[in-house]
Amino acid sequence: NIHWMPDSTAIVFESERDGTNQAFRINLADNQLTQVSEGRFNWHVLGFVDDGATLLTTRTSMLRPAEMHELSLADGTDKKVTGINDEVYESLELPIIEERWVEATDGKKVHCWVIHPPEFDAAADKQWPLLTYCQGGPQGQIGQWFSYRWNFHLMAAQGYVVVAPNRRGLPGFGREWNDQISGDWGGQAMKDILSATDNMTAEPYIDKERVGAVGASFGGYTVYWLMGNGGDRFKAMIAH
Repeated sequence: NIHWMPDSTAIVFESERDGTNQAFRINLADNQLTQVSEGRFNWHVLGFVDDGATLLTTRTSMLRPAEMHELSLADGTDKKVTGINDEVYESLELPIIEERWVEATDGKKVHCWVIHPPEFDAAADKQWPLLTYCQGGPQGQIGQWFSYRWNFHLMAAQGYVVVAPNRRGLPGFGREWNDQISGDWGGQAMKDILSATDNMTAEPYIDKERVGAVGASFGGYTVYWLMGNGGDRFKAMIAH
């Protein structure tokens, strides 16, 4: 989604970065790159407001579907334009989202999103089932999108802890990381998913006897791979 500035002095675009989608600007005169947006969101650039100094965007997260925002190119401040879902969300208890970095088998760090149920309390005398989410693509970042097919909000609301690892082969963490899955579909990418699962099941609040893996497309391929190579980690598998 590349857009020329109205005065043609720069381009504005969006790109993956560390488990989010952010808006960026590149000046043509000096090739200077500036990140315009920030926060734990997926920003989608639609175009410019009339003044040319403001972007019209949508903003999503794993907790909320898209609402329209105005985003200042000067300082990155944003103003909410629509609140279509505000009334619904007033009555909802929301899941708890956290970031986690897990050590892979080759010593590198794997970024994971962990989604906890609304009533989650790590200190409580209770164990929760775990779902390991396997991304499709195979090269499409697990960002702060709100999916109507694989909805982490809904999964967590049913009482599951969900771990969603940005394994090898997913963008937003550098070209080398993204390219490493090429010719190695059953290799390090799969080890990253197992490392993320093992890291979560080491937590005392996870019930090791209730661990599942879910995924579609390449994620479905991944689930089938895990059926044959995941040992006794998983008790239920959904491949779509």
